[in-house]
Amino acid sequence: MPDVVLDEPQVVTRTTHLLTSSWIVHWLGLFVYALPFKLFLKNHFHLDAGHVAPLVFLAGFAFNIKPIFAWVGDTFTLGGYRRRSWTVIGGLFGAVFFLLLLVGIDDTRFYVACIFLGVVGYCFVSCSLGGFMVEFGTRNGVLGALSSYRGAINQGVNILVGPLAGFLAARWIGLTWSVCAACAIGNAVLIFFCADRKYTVSKQGSTPVVVAQLKSLLASKSYWFAIFATIMITIAPGFGTPLTFYQQDTLKMTEQQIGNVTMLNGLGGLIMGLACVALTKRLTIGRLFLITTVLNAVGTLAYTQYHNLASASVIEPIGGFVNAGTTVAIFILAGHATPKGVEGLGYSLIMAVNNLVLGIGDMWGSKLTSVHHMPFWKLVLINSGTTLLALIVLPFMPVALKSVKDVIKLPPSESKSQSGHIVDE
Repeated sequence: MPDVVLDEPQVVTRTTHLLTSSWIVHWLGLFVYALPFKLFLKNHFHLDAGHVAPLVFLAGFAFNIKPIFAWVGDTFTLGGYRRRSWTVIGGLFGAVFFLLLLVGIDDTRFYVACIFLGVVGYCFVSCSLGGFMVEFGTRNGVLGALSSYRGAINQGVNILVGPLAGFLAARWIGLTWSVCAACAIGNAVLIFFCADRKYTVSKQGSTPVVVAQLKSLLASKSYWFAIFATIMITIAPGFGTPLTFYQQDTLKMTEQQIGNVTMLNGLGGLIMGLACVALTKRLTIGRLFLITTVLNAVGTLAYTQYHNLASASVIEPIGGFVNAGTTVAIFILAGHATPKGVEGLGYSLIMAVNNLVLGIGDMWGSKLTSVHHMPFWKLVLINSGTTLLALIVLPFMPVALKSVKDVIKLPPSESKSQSGHIVDE
């Protein structure tokens, strides 16, 4: 087997910076509409949590079928590129439908449909960036570091999203859609500066390629385990939407105050995500999974003391910190378990499973509070206890996957050493 041609150290550094910038822009546009949209449905259409959660779930449903978009990105090229081309197309497509929301037809179906199509564009961006991260990170031995940065940004972007979402929620909803459109266009521009490589299209045609990709995924024991582990660590009655209603209706927090405590949540997530950059070089995936799962379950219990703005300001950073740990663990597990050649499809399938289970959990938790009138603190206890169930997967984790950790610093030296990327042959 020929040696993998590494990118130059300065190229790795530049691309890492640009990739992290793309994630910031991507998640800023994707996350910032959640609070304004939830409160818009609640206060403009006078809906309760049990009705808001399903609408939010449907609006973002495209992220539950991400493998479709990833398959397109993995299989078809435009101008010789996969990741670059589909990021541009997705960014522009998403911008069009978020701008269409400015028409403002007073019907929940209009908002859900337009956001769904706008999120389709964001899905193309997400799948392309995810596939690029796995492909680029594996090639240069920095997948664990990039996954940690991705996890840090996924949580830490709330430092920007929180105050901005609180500001937008108190104003005309059209400002929110404009920000989402601008971020989508930003992703389309940033990708041009990343070190993407041209893809050689198979002469066999698309059908044999798709069949080969699916066989590669289905034959991987590590990949099947990663899917199961993702389900176990996220299957719980969530309290995302119930928390928003609890904050506004019970604690009487303003939109800006809700946004500000979300910022503190992001700060905690950023700290944990950055800490995981170092931890991935010292801890194997198995140990990281164990530690972050226990921390999540224990840290979540703090939300039982969520009684006012002061306590929220202390608890939210804790919540962000422990949630970021399990997020990073899932990202790293998904990246290392994904077979080579199907990075976009394989990685996005695990992320789709993660998003689907989280969405179902949020609707589950919303129903418990709005229909069965479960107190918020009891919902937190159930969420915490269910998270611990993920530990039952550890004894069954494949040894080859359990023992993986990064072996190269970022940026890499001229060494040809590679990270321990697992592919079942």
